Amino acid sequence: MSTAPLPRRGVHRLSSGGFLVPDGGTARVIEIPESGSPDAEWHRRQNRALPGYLHEIETVPPELQQLYEFFSWYIAFALLNGRCKRILDIGCGVGTYLPSYIRPLANLLALHGIQYVGLDPIDQNAAGREYLFIRGRIEDLPFVLEGDFDLFLFATSLDHVEDTSRAADAVSKLAAPGSLGIFWVGLHDPALVAEELGRKWFGRLYSSLNPVSFLLRAALVIAVMLRRYPDMIRRAWRLRRGIPLDNLHFAYFTRANIRSHLERFGEVRDLTHVVGTNSAFATVEIGGDRPR
Repeated sequence: MSTAPLPRRGVHRLSSGGFLVPDGGTARVIEIPESGSPDAEWHRRQNRALPGYLHEIETVPPELQQLYEFFSWYIAFALLNGRCKRILDIGCGVGTYLPSYIRPLANLLALHGIQYVGLDPIDQNAAGREYLFIRGRIEDLPFVLEGDFDLFLFATSLDHVEDTSRAADAVSKLAAPGSLGIFWVGLHDPALVAEELGRKWFGRLYSSLNPVSFLLRAALVIAVMLRRYPDMIRRAWRLRRGIPLDNLHFAYFTRANIRSHLERFGEVRDLTHVVGTNSAFATVEIGGDRPR
């Protein structure tokens, strides 16, 4: 097996054993060229995000691990209620091993012969992945890869895409008939961000019912909430004016705009807010280019 760069033109096939490359061999990892160079800001944001991704590999907070498990169940439900042979995980991350939300499904994928392929523009650990991996952007993939996918995953990665319309167009070109998109998105509404913050701190509040400990923790909770109040005002102000909230993402989803972004990919079958968090899971029937 080898890592092989793909030329800008030409179609390459995805087989059961990996990627068929021009020399006739098979590779488990390929790199695709950028069609139409992304601007320098795109590259800067990818580099800024990398330390956070690497840290998450080492230490996963319990609340995030719980969301991974919820998302695994959400994916499993889609798999058990449809016919799936190939999964494309868009923004699979930088880890050597399967992402945390896919790991619990490994036996299910093997049992049903489902092929998992990860895609990410960051080449960290690219050569050592335990799964088929494409280093590149979803916008460029249809130009170089032949192969339909039945399930597309966006696990907190859609907001890193420069243009969700372009991403949706690329997905539609790679979609098999009846394919689905499964999305995990973060919602930036101040009320939902505060809900997640409050869940964490109120859980700590009642970790001990000793009166003194309880009062000390109550004072700390009030102090935290007061300190975050100006942040929530700034967040709401920026969202209303379309001003970026940070220097990592291109899109900032809210309850008001998330459906319009998802509808670019197809018909929204389900949009579920995970109570106590600012996360939402969605299932979309992909509007593919191929006849159904």
